[in-house]
Amino acid sequence: MIQVVTFNYDTLVERALSEVDKTWNHGTGPEGDEGISVYKLHGSIDWIVAHRNDPISDMDSLFEKKNANRSDENTGHVEDDCKLWRWRTPDQLQEWISGQDLQCVPNEASPRVVGIAGLGAYKQLHQIPGLGRVWVRGMKAVYEADHCVVVGFSMSDFDVMAQMQFADIARKRQDDGRPLEVTVIDPSMNNSKKKRFERVFRNVSFIGSSHENVDWTTY
Repeated sequence: MIQVVTFNYDTLVERALSEVDKTWNHGTGPEGDEGISVYKLHGSIDWIVAHRNDPISDMDSLFEKKNANRSDENTGHVEDDCKLWRWRTPDQLQEWISGQDLQCVPNEASPRVVGIAGLGAYKQLHQIPGLGRVWVRGMKAVYEADHCVVVGFSMSDFDVMAQMQFADIARKRQDDGRPLEVTVIDPSMNNSKKKRFERVFRNVSFIGSSHENVDWTTY
C-alpha cells in the first residue's frame, strides 16, 4: 500500500490523487481511514486552525482533541481551545489566502489561522492541532514500509529534526534485521547529498534522473 510523507504545504499530491480517482486522507482521523494516507508533517496550506466555538459549516473537520474534563473557558493551549479544519474546494482556499501574509498572524487576526508550520518561531509544529498524530503515523509508515522512494527532498542540513527521526527509524529497522531500503530520485544529486542520505538511511540507492522519467510507484 502506497503512503506519502511530505514536508510540502501545497496540495499537489492530493489534487493528483483526486484527478486519477484515488481516495486519500491526511492521517488525522481514526487509523485505517479510507484511501492513500498523505502525511503532511509541516501542515497544509488548505488547513485552518479555528477556535472550537467558531461556527463553521463550509469546512471538513480534521482533528479535535477529546477531553471530557475540558473547561468551556479558554485554556491558552491550542489543542484544547482550537480544532483543525480543511477547506473543501480550491476556490475556498484561494479566497481565504488572498492578500494574507501567511508567515505571521497579527494580534488582531480572526480566530482562524492558516494551518502550516515550520516558518519560524511563530509557526511551531506544536501549534497545529493534531500534527503530533500526523508525525507519529507518518514515522510509523516509514518504519513499516517495504521500500521508501524519496522525490524532491534534498535532506538539507537545515532539516535536522527530520534527519534525527528518519535515522532513528533506520537504526531500529537495522537492529530488527529488516534494513530500510531507500531509493532517492534526484537529477541534481552530488556527493554531498549522497553522504547526507547515507548517513541517515544507510542503505540507499540513487537515480540521477527526473522523477517524471521513473516509474517510482513500482518499488
